[in-house]
Amino acid sequence: MKKIILTGFEPFRNEKVNVSWETIKDYENSDIILKKILLPVVFKKASSILIEEINKFNPDYVVMFGEAGGRNTITLEKIALNYMDASIEDNEGNKFLGKKSEEIEQNAYFTSLPLEKIEQDLKDNRIPSYISKHAGTYVCNNIMFDILNHINQNNLSVKAGFIHLPYYEENVFDKKLSPFLPLEYLKKALNIIVNSL
Repeated sequence: MKKIILTGFEPFRNEKVNVSWETIKDYENSDIILKKILLPVVFKKASSILIEEINKFNPDYVVMFGEAGGRNTITLEKIALNYMDASIEDNEGNKFLGKKSEEIEQNAYFTSLPLEKIEQDLKDNRIPSYISKHAGTYVCNNIMFDILNHINQNNLSVKAGFIHLPYYEENVFDKKLSPFLPLEYLKKALNIIVNSL
């Protein structure tokens, strides 16, 4: 039976909710051994927490989820950059401009999740998704790079990657004309993603 870690983030930027955690927090699947982790929106700290959980749980897959407001589709992230460059602070007031995540020669890692299969399975179920070239330069990218680096440096067999979710209805009730997908739609997508692994 597959062992899978799913992660979501706490709210940030004055939001009351974060769609990533709201999507995964109640998820259950009797066909897998599942661990769900709520992470802080904090550079390096989120990575440290997740690395500790990976070492304890020894999963087959780690699927990290984050929030990407303003999009109307699920975004499957292909590449994590060894680069932190944020125009806003994280939830502990940290703000990095043009700094490496790790002082190593490796500049980027490719996800090891089967993105093409996930994308096709989502589209077969009429759920909009696309493969993005990289995960940005904020905490989402930072944790994706750090986890893939940990896996690489320790020769782990874990497959890992990052997926951005658009806002859901609770995010946008006070945001004029902001795109979103219904939460139940995103929960359906989550189940498809897990079953695609």
